Amino acid sequence: MKPTRMLLAATLTTALSVVSFSGAATAGPILKPRYYSVEVTWERYDPYDIDDCDVEHSCDTVEMYGSLSTHTDGEGSSSSGAVRNIAYWWQPASGCAVAGGDLVGWESEEGGKCVKAVSGSVDYYFRDVLMCGSDTYVHCDTPWQKKNNKAVLKVYPGRQIRLAAHFRDYDQLSADEDICQVSTWIGNLTHDTLKDLDHSSSMDTPSQGDPDGRCIISYRLRTIKAHYEEPVAS
Repeated sequence: MKPTRMLLAATLTTALSVVSFSGAATAGPILKPRYYSVEVTWERYDPYDIDDCDVEHSCDTVEMYGSLSTHTDGEGSSSSGAVRNIAYWWQPASGCAVAGGDLVGWESEEGGKCVKAVSGSVDYYFRDVLMCGSDTYVHCDTPWQKKNNKAVLKVYPGRQIRLAAHFRDYDQLSADEDICQVSTWIGNLTHDTLKDLDHSSSMDTPSQGDPDGRCIISYRLRTIKAHYEEPVAS
């Protein structure tokens, strides 16, 4: 082989080696996310079988207040949760005198702390009602506002998500009654489930018992971001 051809072959071999080494170095291990941000959306409230007759309102209309909640299992920093309150659970009728005896409507622009008029066989969308945000049903941490029907959870693989709703009917002269009490757990949530999570479903009141109302609560779970480990500085 002539010197020129030998030099060309050696140069080509060296170049291929560099490309091969560079490719192997940049590929690296495939990392899985450490945790995921999952958006919970409370979509709709469908009350039915309401039975609350009194002298002021029809039997299928109630003065409703209550809470929506969601959280993950686990403890400490690995747990995440949120609550949305409709009216004051701890003082549901305070400051809610309405002229003419009319109840505050679901879509009212005012009266966030007031009980809401709810009738059976009507669909109520949570984006349309004033709710405050908190981590408990006994107080508010944010102002009353509409379109407050979403929360973001920090979800680690292997965890579960719980959703719950507890609504009551306010009665001035007697004890308040449950009109909606439902909950569900979703999980064990794996990496494969969480990476493409987009799940819509609903919760229905159990058939047993004799409450003054029942309900269907519709919701959606959707992963909006994956969070990876931060690189360790050398």
